[in-house]
Amino acid sequence: MYETSEKGQNVQVSDIEEVTKVQQAQQNAHDHGAIPKTLGWKGAFFNQVAYAIALGILSIPLVAVSLGVVPFVLLTFLFAYICWYTGDQYWKLKMRFPGVQNLQDAGFLMFGPWGARFLGAAQLIFSVFLQGNHVLLGAQAFHVLGWHSCAIALAAVFAVISFLFTLPRSYKLFSISAFVSFSSIVVVVIFAMIASGVTGPQNAPVGAAPIKVVA
Repeated sequence: MYETSEKGQNVQVSDIEEVTKVQQAQQNAHDHGAIPKTLGWKGAFFNQVAYAIALGILSIPLVAVSLGVVPFVLLTFLFAYICWYTGDQYWKLKMRFPGVQNLQDAGFLMFGPWGARFLGAAQLIFSVFLQGNHVLLGAQAFHVLGWHSCAIALAAVFAVISFLFTLPRSYKLFSISAFVSFSSIVVVVIFAMIASGVTGPQNAPVGAAPIKVVA
């Protein structure tokens, strides 16, 4: 069976299929050659959970007491819906445009070169401040654990440790650390719930009235 090509030549269908397969193989080799995609959905799950929850969950009790139970629950559902909607839009964008890998690519897709520059710079600034936040938290953790030294020195030590952990440029390896982080946070939350239920508030003045949780 033959088909007419754009140049008016008769080409066998089997030849067309063979060329298509070769082009697909070349595209797959290009897509997977630089960074093999070996993360998997389980690694992606732990990465996203560790990235999204991280240490923020430890501040939830204080937020609930400050806002009240009802506003806290409503805001929790609101932010949960925003996270779900954002993730759903990311997934749809990735399914429609598989070549989009980051915010810079998305900016180029929407607004051209200037959009790519703007969102690329925004992603860079966000990443710098995010890591800076974790460096400060690491320095505070060292101080609480008993290393009473210069705050800048503690932050520098934690920054070096963080840098060494990021040298293996693989999300699959990072997912192992994310699993440890996720498990540690879950254990800490459980211990904090048990301790608070057994001992009660320890930082209240002697004879102070119990804390009332308003709704």
